[in-house]
Order: sequence, then C-alpha cells, then structure tokens
Amino acid sequence: MLPEQRPQPCAPNPPQTGGPTLYELTFTDANSKNPKVEINAYKQTASGYQKTALTDANGSFTLQRLGVESFSVDSTKKRHLKARYKITNTSGKAIENIAFIPVDTDDDGNPSNNGGNTPTVGNTPIKSLRYFDGSDASSKASNITLMRGQSYDINTDSTSADPTATPFLTGLNVSGITPTAPTGMVIAEVKNYGWQVPGVLPIGGSVNVTLGASYDMAVDGDGKFTPQNDPYSFSILFVFSEEVTTSGITRIHDIQGATASGDAASPLAGNTVTIDGIVTTDLQQASELGGF
Repeated sequence: MLPEQRPQPCAPNPPQTGGPTLYELTFTDANSKNPKVEINAYKQTASGYQKTALTDANGSFTLQRLGVESFSVDSTKKRHLKARYKITNTSGKAIENIAFIPVDTDDDGNPSNNGGNTPTVGNTPIKSLRYFDGSDASSKASNITLMRGQSYDINTDSTSADPTATPFLTGLNVSGITPTAPTGMVIAEVKNYGWQVPGVLPIGGSVNVTLGASYDMAVDGDGKFTPQNDPYSFSILFVFSEEVTTSGITRIHDIQGATASGDAASPLAGNTVTIDGIVTTDLQQASELGGF
C-alpha cells in the first residue's frame, strides 16, 4: 500500500430527495503492488438514479484522494488494502461522528428497469467483482472482509491495526439511515458497522480517512498462490452519514432537548441513559459526586 496516486480534489453530488446519497468505492488491480481506487456517487440522471463521477457541484463535503496501498502476507495467505482520502467539511455547519456505512442492495424483481445498475452480491455490500480476464468473480464477495486498515510488521511477520487508519466499529445504530436506492434496486440492509471518524469536524475543517479491506488469497492444490483466481477489481457500496452512534448510546443534544432559556428540564428526565465523550476538565466541587 505504499504506492500513491496523484491527489485529485473532487466533491460528491448533493444528496437526492428521499434519502442520503450512496457512494461506491472501487479497487482495481487489487492484487498488485500498484492498485487504483476511486469513489463515485449516485445521483438522479436522465436514465434514473445512477452511478456518476464525483463533481465539483455544491457538495456538503469534498474528497481528495491521498493514496492507496496493497500488500500480501504469505504466512496468513491474506491480501490487505487501504484507501486514503482527505475529507473537508463544506456543508456550512459542523458535522459530528462522520461515518461510512456499508449498504446491501437487491434487485427489485424487474430486471428491465435497472438501467445498468447491479445489486450487491448476496447479503454483502460488495459488487462488480471481476477477475483479471474480465470474467465474473461474484463468488469471491463473501471472502472480502471490511476492517480497520492494517499495518505489517516484518519483525513478527504479522499485521495489526494501523493506528493512523479510521476506526472500524460494529453495533452502530443505523435505524435513521434510509439511503435512496439506485434505479431498479431496493435497499436490503444498511449494515450496523462501518468506518467512523470520532469527534466534531468544524466548518471548513478537514480530516484524513483510511478505509481498509482484506481477502484470502487463492491457492492451488499444491499450496501455490494463484493470483489469477483473486479478484482483480471490486466495489464497496456505502452511505455517508453523521452522528451515528453505538447502539445504546444517547446523544448529548437529545438529553438537553430544546432549552433556549438555558434552564429547561431535560426531556429524558427520570430515564437512565448512557453517553460517551471525552472529559477534559473536572469542575465538580469536592463535596459533589465524583466519577472522573
């Protein structure tokens, strides 16, 4: 994953009416030392809701590709991929807990109205898998694992979570996320896992994100690697969201409610809630409740 491509600033299209915009991250030449990566957005076109190139048109954020990496670990028979992007908030408001949530789609049962769109494979968010010769590699979809980007330690011949990569969380509360399905497709499931950048991204602020994936490399009966049987290219369908929380976590603004006067009672008064956050200062008096 050391080779990098020349950064290319671009911005997603505005979300479409009916739900958040879907995006597709595509790895090409994945099983080489010089893979490629790109992100496309779905938007309304003359032929329906279709995948299009990212444009500079009034997005709520911009994306700049920083690079892509690919490396294999022979001892574990795995290949690891990382895609790196810089995201800048151009929405005009602060956004919190940016998340990239994988999405599973199905055909709506009428193949005549797809307009070139294809569903993800099975119950995965993976689609458009091809071998090097261009033939279909859909059978490899379940072999691809989405994860926090990994780093390789040559001294131990092992991988571990890259501390600079974007955290990959599970158990996310995605009940309020309803993306618009591509023409001819239906949303089968918004997954409850994904990559999340914790904290608040202010107006005009930027943060680098790293999205990781891995798959088992193909081997023959003699244990020799057969890269021609590995996926040459594949895409990950996802939705960009914000304020996604781990299930069971209550947002601070939900606890505070509408308190314009500054002293209104919490709408959740009397309920037990769980919150998360980072304590930077303890302003309690010695006689008050502790806990920090």
